[in-house]
Amino acid sequence: MRIKTHIIAPSSTFCRDNFKKGIKILQEYGFETFYRKDIFEKFFNYAGVPERRVEELKDALSSDSEFIITVRGGFGSTSLMKFLKDDIKIKGRKLFSGASDVSSLHFYFHKFHKELNLIMGPMLIPDFAQGKLNKVEFKHLIKAFIERESFIVRMSPKVIINRGNDLRLKGKAFPACLTLLSLSCGTFFEPDLKGKVLFLEDINEDSSRVIRYLEHLDNCGKLDNLGGIVFNDFPLNKGRRDVHLKAKLKEFFKNKNYPVFCGCKFGHSKPRHYIAFDADVKFDGEKIILEKKY
Repeated sequence: MRIKTHIIAPSSTFCRDNFKKGIKILQEYGFETFYRKDIFEKFFNYAGVPERRVEELKDALSSDSEFIITVRGGFGSTSLMKFLKDDIKIKGRKLFSGASDVSSLHFYFHKFHKELNLIMGPMLIPDFAQGKLNKVEFKHLIKAFIERESFIVRMSPKVIINRGNDLRLKGKAFPACLTLLSLSCGTFFEPDLKGKVLFLEDINEDSSRVIRYLEHLDNCGKLDNLGGIVFNDFPLNKGRRDVHLKAKLKEFFKNKNYPVFCGCKFGHSKPRHYIAFDADVKFDGEKIILEKKY
């Protein structure tokens, strides 16, 4: 069975050769790929002007495609938000996959279009073209979505930052890029996080900037009434290490009544897990387990 797939570029520009490589690999996996001819346009460091990227997004959502995958993250998705206040038509069941800068679109769709299946998942270039794809998990994801089964992910945290009241994660998964979540505060697409288990990730942000984003979220009341927080390992380029991050996180969360874990592999991490929005989350004492029934 060939799965109709739309590729969209809502954020930064990209390498055409990597794009073609990613398309070839997707097709080898059995995906029937579609994309607009103007996907290669450039506007500063964005993949075309906002109007082009919005039209592309709407085309994909109203198409017969079952799978929508973004080319990459970077920058640019927040510039699309003002164009999305009008009604958007979503045709049929769809799985929308992306990460990093794509978080802004995730927030919008999660708030206003619950019928769209969202996942902090693979993108065309980093995962397929650049060999970062979690092949086993991706095959499991697609099978679960198409056959309406459960998508189950198990990940191991490296550090318990805060035990909370009983070390139990309680609630539905809400994955996000930390920077984009902080920037969403005060916007019309700002997410309601009450009762959620946050899966927060970012890359190339030192401990001081991570804490600054968390302070802003806390000041906005977004870190109250949560079911827990799980951080990725905050990878840094060129082998740099931030020896203060874990200590700063422990100090920051010491008075919170929910558990906080750090060091899981998702988002920009490699290898990485894929996290479905609204998956059920629990901690069995060793692993964090997510289950999403499609």
